[in-house]
Amino acid sequence: NGRRLTLDSGDTVGIPPGHFLLVQSGAFAGSGSIINNGPFSLDGTINNTTLSFTVGPSNLSGTGTLNLTSLAGNVAFIRNDDGLLTIGAGQTIAGSGRIGIGANTGDLINNGTNNANQNGRTLMLQPGINFTPGATAVNEATNGGILELLGTYNGGTYQAFAGSQVLLHAAL
Repeated sequence: NGRRLTLDSGDTVGIPPGHFLLVQSGAFAGSGSIINNGPFSLDGTINNTTLSFTVGPSNLSGTGTLNLTSLAGNVAFIRNDDGLLTIGAGQTIAGSGRIGIGANTGDLINNGTNNANQNGRTLMLQPGINFTPGATAVNEATNGGILELLGTYNGGTYQAFAGSQVLLHAAL
């Protein structure tokens, strides 16, 4: 549980199976934020693992990659409860899992890259009220991965590379 986390280049942080990290907005500048310039991983291979942003505006920024791993019915989640989550232009979310799922999921602004790149596994985007891809947003499936889109999407790039799929259950 924390209000701000900064990962510098060369830092490595992993959330093991069955655990969660809660990032809360607060009164001080930068609260509710993760600045990720290194590899950061959520491992949902044995039990569900969650990165949860709560109550108010939150940011996931930097130039790093957040790797999600999900296997055998267990999922790596990125939740955005009751607020706005902005993913920065230099940030990549890769692997398989779910982004923006929860009973009170808030708005999501994506300026980065979402890459479903785990062969035969799904990266699901399920924003709550609004999903707003910025002009630089890329949503892609590579390496046999499956990108599944639920909700309403306005703008951005959507692409499936050889052997990969993009499943639309959404309005574009």
